[in-house]
Amino acid sequence: MVAILNNDDQFYQAALDLEGALKQYAAIWITNAIFIEIGNSFSKSNKIQVSEFIKYCYESPTIHVVNVAESLLRLALDLYKYNDNGWNLTDSLSFVVMKREGVNIAYSSDHHFEQA
Repeated sequence: MVAILNNDDQFYQAALDLEGALKQYAAIWITNAIFIEIGNSFSKSNKIQVSEFIKYCYESPTIHVVNVAESLLRLALDLYKYNDNGWNLTDSLSFVVMKREGVNIAYSSDHHFEQA
C-alpha cells in the first residue's frame, strides 16, 4: 500500500502491476490499523494523496475496511503475545482478520505474511 503512494519507493512498479491484478478479486480486506500505518509513513509528505486514497477505500464497493474493535484487538493481542516469529501487533491483527474472513492470499512486501 505504501509503495503505490510513493513513486520513489523501490516497490512502486511492482505495486502498480499489483494494482491491476487486484481488480480480479470480488473483495479486498484491509483494517483501519493499516491506514494508520500508511498515514504514519507519510507524515511529512503526500498527505493529500494518502487522505484521498484512504477515503477511496472506505467508499469502494469491493474494499472491505475492518474497524478495529476491542474484541478484535484482544484476539490479535493473544496471537501477538505468544508468537515467536517477530510479528508486530498490526501483523497479528491482519492474521486474525484473514482467518475470520477466510482470506488466504495476502499481498505485502512484509515477509511475515509468508510465515503465517
